[in-house]
Amino acid sequence: ESKKIAAGAARIKRAEIMATTVNSKAVVTESTKQSTLANKMIRRKQISTKEDSSILRSFLVTLSEDWRSLVIRSVACLYRLKGIVEDESMSSSGSVVLSRTTLRTAKDALLVYAPLAQRLGMQRLKSELENTAFQILYRRQYSVASALYTGEIDDMKTIIQVLSSRIEQLLRSDPIFIDQVDEVSVSSRVKEPYSLWRKMLRYR
Repeated sequence: ESKKIAAGAARIKRAEIMATTVNSKAVVTESTKQSTLANKMIRRKQISTKEDSSILRSFLVTLSEDWRSLVIRSVACLYRLKGIVEDESMSSSGSVVLSRTTLRTAKDALLVYAPLAQRLGMQRLKSELENTAFQILYRRQYSVASALYTGEIDDMKTIIQVLSSRIEQLLRSDPIFIDQVDEVSVSSRVKEPYSLWRKMLRYR
């Protein structure tokens, strides 16, 4: 089974490479459905828009016979992003000109693999992909959003825990509500820099 998963991950990797190098030539794939999806990708050499990213996501899902193959490629994407961030932090002293490969990797993480991780129910992986790609693509905005957490993150977590506990107590103390449910659980989180920045743009 592990060989099957590894083969699926390798097949997805080949599709990623094809998506970056494909041109106007026809793409031959294993099935008619895959061919249709692949030929839609041929329209542009660089997949950067939401529409194109959605097509690539569908293509990768079609190629994958096991969801764990998608997880492997998503984690591999995060690994590449971490390497980019580490290299930049060690070598850069000011503004950085990102290579085409770096831009492509970060955009794919943000528009392709983060949504896939969300569909797979892996919220933590989704958040890490989004925040790391955000840090690479929008350095200034990332710094601004991250600065809002400086010295206050622990206080924010404490407040959230207190509020969550209080809300859960109120729900459990309502006999009508309790009769309608089997279990009560209140979850909460502190927004990540990318999520916070998107909300700031939405309500600015």
